[in-house]
Amino acid sequence: MNKTTRLVLFIILLIAGFGCNKGNRSTENILNQAYEKEKLKDYSGAIAEYDKALQIDPENADILYKRGTARYHSGNFAGALADFNKVISINPNSLEVYFNRAVVKEDLNDLNGAIADYDLITQKNPEAQEAYYNRALLKNQMKNYQEAEEDFNQAIKISPDYYEAYIGRAVAREAMGNDENALEDYYKALEIDSGFQEAYLGIALIKDKQQDMEGALYGYNQVIQINPNAFEALFKRAYVKEQAGDIQGALNDYNKAIEVNPEAYQAYFNRALIKDKIFDIQGAIADFTKMIEHNPSHAEAYTGRGLNKIKAGLTEEGCLDLKKAMDLGNEQAKEAFQQFCGS
Repeated sequence: MNKTTRLVLFIILLIAGFGCNKGNRSTENILNQAYEKEKLKDYSGAIAEYDKALQIDPENADILYKRGTARYHSGNFAGALADFNKVISINPNSLEVYFNRAVVKEDLNDLNGAIADYDLITQKNPEAQEAYYNRALLKNQMKNYQEAEEDFNQAIKISPDYYEAYIGRAVAREAMGNDENALEDYYKALEIDSGFQEAYLGIALIKDKQQDMEGALYGYNQVIQINPNAFEALFKRAYVKEQAGDIQGALNDYNKAIEVNPEAYQAYFNRALIKDKIFDIQGAIADFTKMIEHNPSHAEAYTGRGLNKIKAGLTEEGCLDLKKAMDLGNEQAKEAFQQFCGS
């Protein structure tokens, strides 16, 4: 789920109310206990209190709604959905509940169901920019980019400074092959918020694709300046630096990328190739091994490790790796095996 959706859900949780029956002192005391537990993020405890209140007043939409939000935050999405469904059956005009139900449906991977709820919201409130935005995100996810673009257009029309919508529309436009308009959207987002790293990353990726290495490097640099642990930017920048001949810079970026994500096995493999170039034989062997441990069918990793083992004087072990790579169909390994290991 996107940050905006969850923020809206949280705000609704704090402000929503359907007129709790405060005439019932026992119920009111129970709800106060539930509220205190929710403040402490003790959602299980809060749910238990809401259960008690619903035993007293099982058709109270306010309590059902609050239990639904507590269930959602506890990770019980199916329970949250059941509560929101019940609230809607009691009060079918509450758009906030439809919105939250859409969020829950998305978490349950019912994307069409979520879209149906956003449809209802936009029909009843054509100015509901968050509903257009969230529906557009889902359509992007479903690769329905044309309709996603239309929803982003609507969200931007309602709120021209909605920079997240420009980012989402840029993604849709790039997916449809409209890179130049996508770049315009990324730049527009940065006019609104110059610290929005997703916009810089989007620009860098398009520039990278266009083989504008200077533009790509600038974008990746900006992302990393904002977030030094931005894995994708580090990983991509390493390759750009390598292509530009900055081998040490590329190595540094791969080192940092692996520090950020120790399970980034492609980064180990790419770093191994660089270490091979700079004759760090043991380092290359170690990184090729990481890839092989992750993917025992990675022929290129066996080839690289085999050649480096031979350089290290471990000819027998190296030839075994080359033989494995040959069996996996690697032509370079076949040639190397004939050269170093005999026929």
